[in-house]
Amino acid sequence: METVANKKSRSLTRGERKALKEFRKQFDTDVACAAAIGIDRNVLVRVMLAGSAAPETVEKIIAALNDVDTGG
Repeated sequence: METVANKKSRSLTRGERKALKEFRKQFDTDVACAAAIGIDRNVLVRVMLAGSAAPETVEKIIAALNDVDTGG
């Protein structure tokens, strides 16, 4: 029997979640926004609704938000 190792999720802060929603407004579709971040559209929609995801996904989102802040 296989066990799943450490399936914890990480929540976005209120500011991060707000920044993600603002970031999304820059794109015509969820697909385009998710592609810019490097995640699946379904994951993006879930994160915007729930405010949490796998730590790796949250890291990708924060990195994409930081790129926007730094002009990258």
